[in-house]
Amino acid sequence: MGSKIVLFATKRVGIEVFRFLFSNNYHICGVVSDELEIVEFAKDSNIPCCPFGDVENFLDTLESFSWLVNAWSPHYIKKEILDKFEYRLNIHPSYAPYTLGNDNAAWAIMEEVENGEIIAGVSLLEMTEKIDEGGIWARSKVDVSFPIKGYELQKLLIDECIILFCEKFSDIYSGKVEVMYLSPISKHTRKETNAKKILKSSDMLSVYEVVNNILANDFSPNYTSILEHKNQKYKITINLEKIND
Repeated sequence: MGSKIVLFATKRVGIEVFRFLFSNNYHICGVVSDELEIVEFAKDSNIPCCPFGDVENFLDTLESFSWLVNAWSPHYIKKEILDKFEYRLNIHPSYAPYTLGNDNAAWAIMEEVENGEIIAGVSLLEMTEKIDEGGIWARSKVDVSFPIKGYELQKLLIDECIILFCEKFSDIYSGKVEVMYLSPISKHTRKETNAKKILKSSDMLSVYEVVNNILANDFSPNYTSILEHKNQKYKITINLEKIND
């Protein structure tokens, strides 16, 4: 099942996956990235690299490839590009089929199930033209509970993404793992997240709903829940400290 890999990569997941593949002698025939650290690593490793905007022409210059590994690249990859690959793997910060789409850490916290459990984790997904709706090669749960904040969960998910990929990719690459298909349970867009984080002073919500919303959307200082009150908007963060009686 193996063969050559084209790596789409950004941020910490991207560079760590790149280092793992390179150090374990996988045949990376090309890298697609706009980030200096990744571009320089590709150059030092004598691996062809291009920015995302040139990806179609870049792929035409490569002799052959079978695998697309998407390691935290934020770009939408259109069907015409996906169709060039036999195998397409996306490293995703959700416990599929829960909280697919955007802003996975925030939605995992906001969508806790009836018993208060937060279903959070990461998955290695098969990429299709329907975003995050392909099969599941592997997944791993991350055990967390109230009152975790969005940015805290996001850090845990990033760590677990790297761990899961490094543990499972060899078996996936060699054809030892069969894809599992599950219908999406929940999936969200950035538009939905931005609407959900708005709290109006006139809203009739429980204290718990308000607190959980603030925690889930706390990626401060750049991103938080917003309180709308008397035509004004206020960023909100909150700190909870458990009291041991």
